[in-house]
Amino acid sequence: MNNKRETTKYIIFFILFFALWIVLFWKCKFGFPLDESFYILFCYRFINGDIPVLHEWNPTQFFAIWIYPFVWAYYKIFKSSEQIILVFRYLFTFIWGISALFFFYRFRKISFWGAAAASLIFMVFVPYTEMALYYNTIGLISFTSALVIIITAEKKKNIQYAVSGFLFAVAVTCCPFLFSLYVILIFATIISLIKKQKGLFHLFCCITAGAIPAIILVYWFYVMPSSLGEVLNGLQYLIADREHQFTYIDKFAGFFENIIYSSVVTILVVSIILVALLVAIFKKTKKVKVICFLAVSISTIILEVSYIRNVVLSNEVLLSCFAFPPIFAGLYCGMLTKDKLSKRLFYNMYIPGLMYMFCINISSNVGFEASVIPSVICTMASCFIVYAFMKENAVSHENILLNRLGLSAFSFSVLLSLCAGIYVMSFLAFANGRIDKLNSKIERGPYKGIYCTQSVHNTYNKVVMDMEPIKNSNSEKVLLLAGYWYYLDVEKKPSSCSCLCPYIDDALLDQLEEYYSLYPQFIPDIIYLDYRNKDLLDRVKAYGYREEETALGSYILYRELEK
Repeated sequence: MNNKRETTKYIIFFILFFALWIVLFWKCKFGFPLDESFYILFCYRFINGDIPVLHEWNPTQFFAIWIYPFVWAYYKIFKSSEQIILVFRYLFTFIWGISALFFFYRFRKISFWGAAAASLIFMVFVPYTEMALYYNTIGLISFTSALVIIITAEKKKNIQYAVSGFLFAVAVTCCPFLFSLYVILIFATIISLIKKQKGLFHLFCCITAGAIPAIILVYWFYVMPSSLGEVLNGLQYLIADREHQFTYIDKFAGFFENIIYSSVVTILVVSIILVALLVAIFKKTKKVKVICFLAVSISTIILEVSYIRNVVLSNEVLLSCFAFPPIFAGLYCGMLTKDKLSKRLFYNMYIPGLMYMFCINISSNVGFEASVIPSVICTMASCFIVYAFMKENAVSHENILLNRLGLSAFSFSVLLSLCAGIYVMSFLAFANGRIDKLNSKIERGPYKGIYCTQSVHNTYNKVVMDMEPIKNSNSEKVLLLAGYWYYLDVEKKPSSCSCLCPYIDDALLDQLEEYYSLYPQFIPDIIYLDYRNKDLLDRVKAYGYREEETALGSYILYRELEK
């Protein structure tokens, strides 16, 4: 009977899991977010001889090492950029699904239903529903995997801890501020040694050893093509990136401000949770703890409903916000539990997840939507911490209803998060709104096979036709003052200081002047000036170019070489 029940549980989970995986693969065909080309462009220009850091001035480039082999293989096999965006969406979806299955496999010995919930939560909450391998998704996969391995390692722990060290180093390349966790680990290790406790020192040594191969790879990829001195000197241009200027005080305050103002009910919900936590800490009886937990769980449901209402009214893809409310229940239980396994999950997964949120907040210019991406880690941990806490604080038989209400409220909040996430994942496309409005299929170029709106498709085709003279030219030194996916279409290496140029203005031209003074070999022979930036035409011409207006109203400028 027990074997049959166990088999039924696994069948239910795998049906749900593979159904979600199929939906994700189906979803790959929809949406036209421009950033996907930007991620691939890093590798594209490195494949074509540009030197990282020196020739590329965008600070997010350090994740590119991990997708470089895939991009290199694609161009080696297909010899062009045709359909590359769709293929890499499929690649991402495969890796994402395998990662979620790995989390289930490792966690199932702790709790089957906790493992199932954690795996499905990870599967659903793709950052922004953007189906791409880039710093947010690679960082989330590698960091979560590192934590899960540390928590669940049983055999050959040294090797497993070393693997987690490698994965942690990968995550640091995606979000450099995560290095602060390693600094904290150093101090924690020193304190443990002072107390004559060697367990943490052993973990620290294994993680450090595992990180060394990743560091060597990063050094080989980013430093060896030039020199350490040149790279260190080039970092000043990465730090000067206009999109990532901030003060640490503003970012620190902004982290909490973004959370408080994420919904009209957040202040009320947070107040209820803080009061419940304080009451539970001072009263200390099991009954009070369970009653306060019930209040916390109901509060998370209220916050979840508020986020769902905002998304339904706006049709904006704020997917990660749905994974955020349940973390309050995990925080409450983690601070009060005495269960050793729960404490381990709280300190080795939940707290690092919170710190990852803060690190993302510092490095991102997006705000709340970005900083809550790692909240999925905290929610996954909460699925185990909460149930262990409720078991630990089971009240007397007469009050068993309180336990059931508390667990039911938390389970409902997680289920609500999953349902909301599945809705967004299934019906909304990142930056493109509802999927049912994306009914025009692109038939050529890097976005071949992808469905978008008719208006986007028409613009895409016009731009592709408009750039035919550049595509057919013999010149490889091309500067496109336009959307960055254009480079993938013309299949010319960017002669720009960055693959990502969101602001095409005089400040960019000033930056390009400095870039070409350092690297005159990249001065472009051809410049494409998008019709939306005609105000820059006279200044671009003044550098020694003659213009030809295109059918779309843009300009192709040819360099006039001195005779």
